Amino acid sequence: MGSRTAVLDGEGRNDFQRPQPRMGLIGSPAKAAHMARKAPAHLITGVRAGS
Repeated sequence: MGSRTAVLDGEGRNDFQRPQPRMGLIGSPAKAAHMARKAPAHLITGVRAGS
């Protein structure tokens, strides 16, 4: 068992491209906060390996 983060689309499905703009924002807290509001991430726990 493990966990993963997911950013969901308007239909509630995981959208693997939506978190990409968040990469590299460690030096910009304002931009990171904006992206968190625009496309919130969810932690999903209890995920089986390979699923």
